[in-house]
Amino acid sequence: LGVGWLALLAEAPPSSDCVVFGIHPRGFAGHMARSPQVTRYYLECPPGDDPDNWSHDRVWSELHERLAADGARPLIEGELIEKRVLAMHNYVVEPMAYGRLYLVGDAAHLLAPIGAK
Repeated sequence: LGVGWLALLAEAPPSSDCVVFGIHPRGFAGHMARSPQVTRYYLECPPGDDPDNWSHDRVWSELHERLAADGARPLIEGELIEKRVLAMHNYVVEPMAYGRLYLVGDAAHLLAPIGAK
């Protein structure tokens, strides 16, 4: 079980000055600036998906669709320089203590894609 995140790095200037998340019927999408010339994107995908299933055209089509919103700036496309699928598991460790040892912070929960690296 779980969720896959297609993690992408594009040689493209950020389309927004802030982090952008999109919730869409086809899945989550994320946009995060890394530098003035490079942007990190995420697309929710089936766990274990093969990055080769995601062509340049398919990636940008899904990003445009999932990040579309009234008033949003259009995405600036660029060459995809990194493409990999990260496995995200959806489970909760319970109880979050063992004797006097307590799980807190990152050890007790999953991080959002923005903090996953």
